[in-house]
Amino acid sequence: MTFTLLLSFGAAFAASLSPDEVVRAALAQDPALARAEAEVIAAEGALRAATGLRYDPTLEARLGFGLTQHEVSLSQPFSFSGEGRAAAQAARAGLDAAEAERAQRRLEVAAAARLGMIEVIDAQAEVARAKEAVVLTLRVRAQVERRLASGDVGELEVHLARLEEAAAVGGLLTAQTRLLEAQASLATTTGLTETLNLPTDPMLVVPTASTAGQSAALVAASARQDGADAALRQAQAARLPPVELGVWAQTQNVAVSTTPTGVEIPPWSWEQNAAWTVGPTLSATLPLWARNQGGVAEAEGAAQLAQSERVALESRLDAERAGAAVRREVIGQLTQTADPSEEARAALAAIEAALNAGAIGPAEATLLQARVLDAWGMAAEARADAAEMTVRLALVESWPSLLPADAQ
Repeated sequence: MTFTLLLSFGAAFAASLSPDEVVRAALAQDPALARAEAEVIAAEGALRAATGLRYDPTLEARLGFGLTQHEVSLSQPFSFSGEGRAAAQAARAGLDAAEAERAQRRLEVAAAARLGMIEVIDAQAEVARAKEAVVLTLRVRAQVERRLASGDVGELEVHLARLEEAAAVGGLLTAQTRLLEAQASLATTTGLTETLNLPTDPMLVVPTASTAGQSAALVAASARQDGADAALRQAQAARLPPVELGVWAQTQNVAVSTTPTGVEIPPWSWEQNAAWTVGPTLSATLPLWARNQGGVAEAEGAAQLAQSERVALESRLDAERAGAAVRREVIGQLTQTADPSEEARAALAAIEAALNAGAIGPAEATLLQARVLDAWGMAAEARADAAEMTVRLALVESWPSLLPADAQ
């Protein structure tokens, strides 16, 4: 019963999705990508706010209660120092950076989904090999026990066979644990909670080889630096306040009273002999002390930080792309290796046949089986490593094929 449960573990994969469909699911549910989308929308709003009139017009009214005059003025501030132009440039750079960061996050999500599939495929293959080992050691142990009954082997061979069987069961449990963890990680990345029927070859989920594209991360960093430089120019230009242009109107009651107390105008009085004065206005408020020194210093620091981040990213990308040729060569060598599964199964069957025929002893059979299983595992791990290396190279070089064709 225990062996039946162990050997049937992992056989419930049912949902058949292509690698591109799994990537689409990851793109649809990634929280960081949703935040990047929101930042693009916010940057678009900031750009709209920064273009055209940066300041809102104001309407001011003064009504005199018991006084002789009423005033109303309409004014529109304008910046002639270049502050508005710099603000628009900063907003445009912010939008460019947000769009590039969204593009970079899409590539990262696609790469994470493909790496998750490779991990699941590799774990499934390890479980399959571990099951083979359990079945083989079970048969060897049974054969050794039959030989013990006939007096052909001693107790030591039986103990060793049983230990090998226990070790194989432990290896299967370890492989199954790894598979569960890989499936949980892929479900977290994609949001797909059902089991997946993935290809058995990890190279079937890697993106199509492509030439290196422009790094979206570097585009974003460059745009952030441009935005910081524009924000610094904006802060420097803000030392000069905007100039307000407008129109001003005033009405004043000029009626004269003969009473000794002078002019008497009832509240809210608009007499026919009131005098109106209308004309344009030009005004500016100039600060005497601060003149935006704090804002300029903060903007200078942000510009220096953005520049250092871009330089650091350029250095890292140069270092990563410098080894691209070597990676491609290694990937080519690894992928040229044929799948050894059939050869391994044939070798294991031959070992079992030789043991049953008495051509080899239990100890020799166990050693040969271990050699075959180790070689089988190493070859499979090499192919999985090649698939993983391909995905990571695609992310470094920004291959569009990381994404499904309709999402590129």
